[in-house]
Amino acid sequence: MKVFLKSLIMLVFVLCSNMSFAVEELKEISENKFSKVEKYYNQKLSQKDLYQYGYNELIKRGNYVSSGGVQDDYVLGSGDEISVSLTGGKNMTYEVTVNKHGKVIFEGLLPIDAAGLKLYEFKDLLQARVSKMYLNTKSYVSLNKIRLINATILGEVAKPGAYTLNAMSKLSDLISMAGGIKKTGSLRKIIVINNGEKKVIDLYEMFAGNDNFEDVYLKHSTRVMIPTISETVAVIGSLQKESIFESSGNDELIRVIAGIDKNVSVNKTKFGKGNLIIVSDSKSSSEVVEMINSNSSRFLSINKSKYLSELMKEIDLDYKKNMYPFIGIIERFNDKNLTANKIMFNPALVLSKNREVILKQGDKITLLTKQDIESFQKEEKEDLNDIVLKHYDLLANNSVSLYGEVSQEGLYPVYDNVKVTDLIGLSGGVLPSANNQKIEVTKTKYDRIDKKQLSFNDLKEKYIRVTRGDSVVVKAKFDLVNDAGVYISGEVKYPGKYSFVRGEKLSSLIARAGGLTEESYAYGTVYSRESARIKEKEKYKQAVRNLERSLAEYIASNEDVNTNHIKYSQSLIEEIKAIKPLGRIVVEANPDALATSPEKDILLQEGDKVYVPKRSLTVHVMGEVLNPSNLKFETGKKSRDYIKEAGGYSYYADKGRGFILFPDGSSKPIKESSWDFAETSVPEGSTIIVPRDPDPYNFMESSTFITNVLSQIAITTAAISDIKD
Repeated sequence: MKVFLKSLIMLVFVLCSNMSFAVEELKEISENKFSKVEKYYNQKLSQKDLYQYGYNELIKRGNYVSSGGVQDDYVLGSGDEISVSLTGGKNMTYEVTVNKHGKVIFEGLLPIDAAGLKLYEFKDLLQARVSKMYLNTKSYVSLNKIRLINATILGEVAKPGAYTLNAMSKLSDLISMAGGIKKTGSLRKIIVINNGEKKVIDLYEMFAGNDNFEDVYLKHSTRVMIPTISETVAVIGSLQKESIFESSGNDELIRVIAGIDKNVSVNKTKFGKGNLIIVSDSKSSSEVVEMINSNSSRFLSINKSKYLSELMKEIDLDYKKNMYPFIGIIERFNDKNLTANKIMFNPALVLSKNREVILKQGDKITLLTKQDIESFQKEEKEDLNDIVLKHYDLLANNSVSLYGEVSQEGLYPVYDNVKVTDLIGLSGGVLPSANNQKIEVTKTKYDRIDKKQLSFNDLKEKYIRVTRGDSVVVKAKFDLVNDAGVYISGEVKYPGKYSFVRGEKLSSLIARAGGLTEESYAYGTVYSRESARIKEKEKYKQAVRNLERSLAEYIASNEDVNTNHIKYSQSLIEEIKAIKPLGRIVVEANPDALATSPEKDILLQEGDKVYVPKRSLTVHVMGEVLNPSNLKFETGKKSRDYIKEAGGYSYYADKGRGFILFPDGSSKPIKESSWDFAETSVPEGSTIIVPRDPDPYNFMESSTFITNVLSQIAITTAAISDIKD
C-alpha cells in the first residue's frame, strides 16, 4: 500500500510539474511576444495592439487537474478501482477493480460486466443484484482510483508527444498538458481520432458559450492533430473586443465573441495576406477611404473634404520624407461594370496642389515608399513585397528607364511629366564617373523616337521632362570600377578581394591574381554567385514547406500513423534547414581553354567568389555506402569499382539513382548495368554520390520530389567539403 501511495504521489507531482512548465512556456509565447500574424496586422493598421484571440483564453481556463470528483455519467473501464459498501440486512465493504476483461467480481454476488457502463448504470445494476440476494440492504458506490489512459497530440502545440492522463480527461486537458496551442496553430480545425472515429472540433464554439459544444472525452490511444492556422481576419472599430480571429468556419461565432451588434454596419474586405472587418455605428453616415502603404493601413473620413490633397495633409512628416513622389494608385469600385478600376496620380503634384483628385466612398489609396521602388527594381519577383507585386504590371507599364552613371539604375514608375533632374536626384544623383556633358534623353511619342544628348546644365535650364516609355542614360567619363569586388582564393598566387571594371571576365581576374599555381586544378574550380545562392535557398525553403504540409496531411488522413515515418520526415526537414546554400555555377577556369574559347569566359558580378583547389589524386565516395571515404584515383577505374572499394551499398542506398559529381560541379548518372559498356569514366577529383532510397518517404506520395531534394543536399555538401578540404 505504501509503495502504491508513493507511486501515486510521484505521478501527480510529475504531471503537475510538467503542466506548470508547459503553461509558463505558453504564457511566454502568447503574452510577451507578438506572433508573425500579429506583427503583420499591427504594422498594417498603424500600431494597433491587436492579438490573436483564443490562445490566452485557453490558459485562463486553467491547468489539467489529475484528480477530482467523478460525475455519474463517467464511463467505467478496465483499471478503475471501485469501493462498494452494503448496509442494512447485509453489512460488507468491497474494494474491487474492473479487470482486463471488463468485469467486477464480488464475493457472494454474480460478476458484473462493468466496462462501458456509466457509473449511475453500474450503481442501478448493483443495487438490483443486491436486492435479490439480501433483504433490506442498500449499496453505496464510490470510485477510489480512476484508470490511466495514453493519448497523443501532434502539430502546433508547445510540447507535442504522448501523454498519460486519467480517464476523465477531455480534449482541453490534453491541450493544457501539451503546453497549449501555439499561435501558428488552428483553434477551429482540431482533428480528434477516437477509436477510429474522426471529429473536427471548433474551439470558438466553446469561447462563444455554445450550448451544443461538447468537450470531447479522451479514450485510450486517442490521437489529436493541431493543424496550422488558416485564414485570419482582424476585427476593428466600434465593438467590445478588437482582435485577430481565425476566419475559417462559422463567421457568426466571430460576431458573438467580438460582440458585434446586429444594428451596426459591418464592412468585410480583403487585406493583403489577411482579411479585415470594420465595424461602425450605423447611425453615422460617414464616408470612409483606406490609405495604404507598405508599413500600415488607415481608414480616414472624407466627410469634411473629398479632395485628395486635403487628405494627404494628414500624412506624418517622416513618411513624407520617405514617400515615392512620382506615382500613387487609387483603386475604385465601378458600380456600373462591377470592376475595380485603378486611377494613377502624382503625389508630389497633389501635395503642392498642382493636381487634384476627388475621392469617393470606399477608395483605396496606395502610397509607395522609396523602398517599394527599390523592391520593384529587383529582377526576382519573389523579392517583391505585397503592394508592389499587386501593382507590378501597372508600375512596369508606366516607367521611365534610368541607366548609366547614377547611384541607382532601373525603372522608375511615373505619372504625369517628371523633370529629369528630379528623377536623377531621387536615384541618389550621378556618380563621380559621370560625364555631365553627355546625358542621353530618349522620348517616345506615337511612332516617333526623339533622341537628344544634353548636358546637366541643359536639363536644369530647359526643364527637360520625361514620362512613361522614355529613357535617360548618363554616360561615363571612363570605365566604372566596382569597389564591392569579387573574391578569389585557393591555388592562385595572390588570393584576396579584387575590384573589377564593368565587363571584366574570369580570365582577367585569374591573371590579376598572378595566375594559377603549379598545384592548381582548374577543372575543380568552385564558382559561387549570390543570385544562384538565393535561388538555391528558396528551393530548400520550398522543400521544407512541401514536406511539412505532406506530413501534416499524412497524420490527419491516416488512422494508423507510423511513428517511423514521422521520425524520418522530421529528420529530413531538420537536415534541409541546416544546409547552407552555396550558389555554385559551372564555369571553365583553365586560362588556356578560355584563350581558345572566349565564349566560355564568364562575366564577373559583384560578390562572386572563386575557389581554385589543389590537384586531387583521389575520388570521393559519399552517401549511402558502408564506408564513405576518399579513394586513390586510378586511370580507367569505373564508378562501380570505387563503390565496391568503399564497402558497397548500404541498406538504405538508392542503387538506381547514383551519380558522378564532376570537379567543375556538373553531374551525370552512373551507368553500371551488365549490358551497358559505355559507363562514364571518373576523372580525378570527382565525387561519386549514392543517394538515400526515398522508400521511407513514399507514404507522402512525393518520392520523385524527395529524390531530387536528397540529391541536391548531397551535391551542396560535397561542394562545401571540397572548399573546406
